[in-house]
Amino acid sequence: MTDTAIADYRLVTVAARSSVELPLSAVLKGGRIQVYPEVESEGLLFLQFQGGKIRLTAGKYVGLIPLTPDITVDVRPKLPVRNLARVLDQARASLGSVALDRYYEATDDQGTTILEFLLSNLVNSLQSVQENGYLKNYISQVDAGALHGRLLAGQTLKSLWSRGERHKVVTESFQQSVDVAANRVIKFALERATATLCRVRPSSPILHKANRTHGNFPRSVEALLHNDLKICRAALRSRSLPASRAYYYRPLEISELLLGNSAVSLERTGEDVQLQTFILNFEEVFENYLRHILAARVPTGCDVRDGNGEGARPLYDDRADPPAQPDIVLEHVGSQPVIVEVKYKDKPDRADVNQVVTYAAAYRATNVVLVHQAKTAAQTGAQLRGKINGTNVFTYGFDLSAHDLEGQEAAFATAMSAFVTESVHMAAA
Repeated sequence: MTDTAIADYRLVTVAARSSVELPLSAVLKGGRIQVYPEVESEGLLFLQFQGGKIRLTAGKYVGLIPLTPDITVDVRPKLPVRNLARVLDQARASLGSVALDRYYEATDDQGTTILEFLLSNLVNSLQSVQENGYLKNYISQVDAGALHGRLLAGQTLKSLWSRGERHKVVTESFQQSVDVAANRVIKFALERATATLCRVRPSSPILHKANRTHGNFPRSVEALLHNDLKICRAALRSRSLPASRAYYYRPLEISELLLGNSAVSLERTGEDVQLQTFILNFEEVFENYLRHILAARVPTGCDVRDGNGEGARPLYDDRADPPAQPDIVLEHVGSQPVIVEVKYKDKPDRADVNQVVTYAAAYRATNVVLVHQAKTAAQTGAQLRGKINGTNVFTYGFDLSAHDLEGQEAAFATAMSAFVTESVHMAAA
C-alpha cells in the first residue's frame, strides 16, 4: 500500500481484487464515518470494520475511487502498463487488421495510473487534430435585420412586419463552427481528467502537456451538452465521421473511456465527488477483450455472440423473462453452444460455478468455461473442474501480465475452438 499525503488529501493505492487496511481514524470526522455510501452500494469497493481498522477490498472496478472527501483509492489492474495498451485496443476492437494502428501507446513507467496513461494518450492523439484541423459542422443562424442568407417569410411577417418593423426581415444563414459534439466531448474529457489528476497527483509530468493542449483548444467550443456523449458513441459505432477526419476516432474513443464512469452514479453525493472519480469496469474490459480475440481467431462457421445482447435467450423454457446472459456464446451451425463466462479474479468461486451451470441448462450446453485471471504461468490453460449431469465445467486461466500476451491470446482461441469442434463432432455422431 502507498499512502501519500498531499496537503490534507490522501491517495491510497491497491491492486485489483486485493485488500488494504486503514486506521478507522482516517475515515472519521467529528466522530462520524465520512465514507461515501455509494462506494459500497455500487460495488466499487468492499469495506469491513474490524478492531479499530477499516479493510478496503477492491473488486472489478479499477481507477480512482473516492472513499471520503479527503481520501481517494487508486485501484490498479493486475497487469503491466505495456499489456494494458493491447487489452484496451482489442477490447474496443480498435486494431482491426492493421497492427500498426494502435489507439494506445504503452509506457514502461510502472508507477503510471490508468488515468495518467489515458490522459497522456489523449494529449498525443490531439496532435493530429491540431495539425490536420478541427471537425466542423454548418450551424444555422437566424437573424432579424438586414437581408443576408435565406429569407424566412413566415417569421418575418409574424415577428417583425406585424409590429410595423417593415424595414427588417428574418433570415437564416449557415456558418461553419467547431462547437460540435465531438469537440465538446474531447474538451470535457481533457478538462475532467486534468482536474482529477491535478488533485491526486499534482507532480505528474503529463499535466503540463495537458494544460498546454487545453489552451490550444478553440475558445468557441462550449460546455458539454446533454446528448453529446450519446452522439459521439453512435458515431464511433457506425464510423460515420468524414473520411478526411478519421483521426478523430482515436481521441473520441479515449475520451469515451475517460468519461465512462458516468454510468456509475456518484453524482448525487456532489460535484466534488464527481471530479475525483475515474473508474473502469475492468471485468467488462476483460470480457470484451476476450470476445474480440475469439471473433478474430475462431474457425469459419463459428459465431461469437455477446450473451448480454444478441446471444441472450430466456432463462426458463416456459416464459420470456428473465433472460440468461452469459458473457460469450460460441456456436457452430447444428451444434451445441459453448458458454464462456469471464471473471476478473484469481479463482472462480462456488457462486460462479452455480451461474455457468444454470446457463448450461438454459442453453443445453455440454461444455461451459469459467475464464479467470491466472496468477502464475502454471495456472494458465483449461482444466476440468467437474461434471454435473452431463455438463463439463472447465476453468481457464488467462495470464494478463504475460510478456507474450499474443501467445496467451492464440492459446485461448485454440482451446475454445477445440470445445466448438468437439460440439460439432458430438452433433454429427
